[in-house]
Amino acid sequence: MKIIRLLASTALVAVSFAPIAAVPAYATIVPTSTTTSTMDSTCTADLGANAGVLLHDGSYAFSTEVIETGQLDGAATEVGGTRVETPGTRVGTGTATYGGVSIVGNPYRIGGSVNMFGDQAATMKFWSNSEYDFTAKYSTTTTISYKCEVSEVTETYHSAVHIPGHKVQGYYINCDFGNGQGNDNSNGCVDNGQPQGSCVAHNNTGDSLPFWGTDTEQCKFIKTADAVDPIDSDEYWTNNPPIIRADLGTTHTVDETNIADGSGHEVNGGPFAQAGYWFAGQVVICISPSTKLVKGVPGVWKQQNGYLGDKCTTAWFNVAPWGGGSQTSNGTYISVPGV
Repeated sequence: MKIIRLLASTALVAVSFAPIAAVPAYATIVPTSTTTSTMDSTCTADLGANAGVLLHDGSYAFSTEVIETGQLDGAATEVGGTRVETPGTRVGTGTATYGGVSIVGNPYRIGGSVNMFGDQAATMKFWSNSEYDFTAKYSTTTTISYKCEVSEVTETYHSAVHIPGHKVQGYYINCDFGNGQGNDNSNGCVDNGQPQGSCVAHNNTGDSLPFWGTDTEQCKFIKTADAVDPIDSDEYWTNNPPIIRADLGTTHTVDETNIADGSGHEVNGGPFAQAGYWFAGQVVICISPSTKLVKGVPGVWKQQNGYLGDKCTTAWFNVAPWGGGSQTSNGTYISVPGV
């Protein structure tokens, strides 16, 4: 049984589902030997009783061919355990928080505030979600459509034939060959009209004579037709051209699953810790003490928000750089204690 391909275009693939943004596109597949064996067996079974009908020589009168008519791919499914993240493609998404925060640089002043500020830097960024590219293997089930086309061979019987032949046809004439028989003795060879009983007897007896067709001493043979050999043939059969039996044809489908490499983009990659160096904000790092005595004890500068430097002093306040705001708004500086 032979498979004939009648596919006009490549297969279509239905593939687009979260969280995968891209998956492999499948071309028309060549059925595996297992699939073709299934198709072949199905078509053979559909022949039923016709499968055993034989011609006179023992060959099968009915045959079937598998003719593929189309393919349709189902959705591609990622094969578990085959995903490999593409290095360098993961990025954080969602809400970000910082880790490894510290104060960098010296305190600076902003506007008329009596406090001093500093910059926070972070070495870690913690994302609530992430996304990344990856490669993986994908499983796709292809539905193959096919039909079983049945052909029938008939034969024509030819009976035995016997056609008898015959010897050369003609007749004898009375003729004198110069033998002194009392005829015209002219050595000619025409019917001289003189009776010659043997010639008449030859003609009356016909082709059963052993010498029929040859001249005799007094008789000339005149040929009117060649001899014909007899024809004898045995009975025989000839095969007629195959006929497509549409009434016996059937249609079917069979599923075949194939695995192929593909790529995708994951948009729900989960929490992601990212190492680096970021500006994390501007905070108060030096709080100015009050000039008033509290229970007889003067106030002191206080470090805040992780600042560990020694610049929280009035002496530094007086020379600290400006980080923003008006540099002439000094109305509150009276609360800054003297050096």
